Amino acid sequence: MRSLFVLGILAVFALSGCSQSQVLKGAVDRYCSVPEASRVANREAVAVAVAPHRVEITCGLEEADS
Repeated sequence: MRSLFVLGILAVFALSGCSQSQVLKGAVDRYCSVPEASRVANREAVAVAVAPHRVEITCGLEEADS
């Protein structure tokens, strides 16, 4: 019975991780679709909001330009 419970908990974590990744991918896709000037302004706002921590998203077009 205990092993069944543990397997159930592991399944919940595995399934929730997939859906979170899909949500995150959608958010990043939307972020990368806005004009560069908007992304720069958004980066500054996020940097202030999460300080002293840091969040960084590099869009595919930015990588190609570097």
